[in-house]
Amino acid sequence: MNKEQLKEKRLHGDPLYPANLYDYAPIGSEPLMELHWHTELELLLVTSGSAVFRVGVQSYEVQAGEALFINSGELHEALEGRDCAFRALVFHPDLIRSAADDTLQVQYLDPLLQGRHLAPVHLTNKEPAHRTLLELLQQLLRLHAERPPVYELTAKGLLLLVLADLVRLSEPAADRTRVAADQYKVERLKKAIGYIQSHYSEAVRLRDMAGSVSMSEAYFCRFFKDMTGRNPVDYLNQYRMQQAARLIRSTDNKMTDIAMDVGFNHVSYFIGVFKQHYGCTPSAYRKAAGEVEQNGFSLL
Repeated sequence: MNKEQLKEKRLHGDPLYPANLYDYAPIGSEPLMELHWHTELELLLVTSGSAVFRVGVQSYEVQAGEALFINSGELHEALEGRDCAFRALVFHPDLIRSAADDTLQVQYLDPLLQGRHLAPVHLTNKEPAHRTLLELLQQLLRLHAERPPVYELTAKGLLLLVLADLVRLSEPAADRTRVAADQYKVERLKKAIGYIQSHYSEAVRLRDMAGSVSMSEAYFCRFFKDMTGRNPVDYLNQYRMQQAARLIRSTDNKMTDIAMDVGFNHVSYFIGVFKQHYGCTPSAYRKAAGEVEQNGFSLL
């Protein structure tokens, strides 16, 4: 099993300008953000309400006006939220990478991208050193939202200023042994979730999930809950519902077909599980999703 199977497949922006802006507000009680990772870096600003996000193995409660820096390859998700909406800029390292190994790349960017220097993840106005950075981030996100002439050039300059502040605030990874141990656990989690995401439409058993990372069922359940806060069967059902929601939003497929596509043999059971996760029936969700997307919001 390749960890690439957990990796988000979406192309953010285009090859000539690999960055994209996303505005997101949930529909009903749907999850804010599923557990995933991508090669791109992400700057996420909470615009209203608050939410608890997990980045790597740490959790952060982020209020409106605060932000997260999510480095390349980091697992991340939103665990819970209260009337939360957020705006996120997702960009590929190629956008800021030097054409050759110069001082910018070797001394500043590589240590940050490779995790040898750890930048702050949670950016808050309570920290004086973060305030200027948050102001720059607000400008950067607004620029991508408005897209005035030559915005890409201005945006790249602002992005480099944001990264310069993050580098200034970063510290060397002091406990290399602990960092390596945490990374090992994250990689095993990526592999397990990769298995779930590759087989969710099938009859997935707990022993299959545990076997994908060579663990006993009991140890795997403890490991998975320690890392994600939920048991693997709950995650499987949540992921199935997220895939169902995508199909409901993006297709006109019948609910019976969607239920089969995400691993349910009985549409009545599928509707019940969907309502448990999203607070409404699939049909009501389809109607609400159309209204939300008309207002310019989208799912990361």
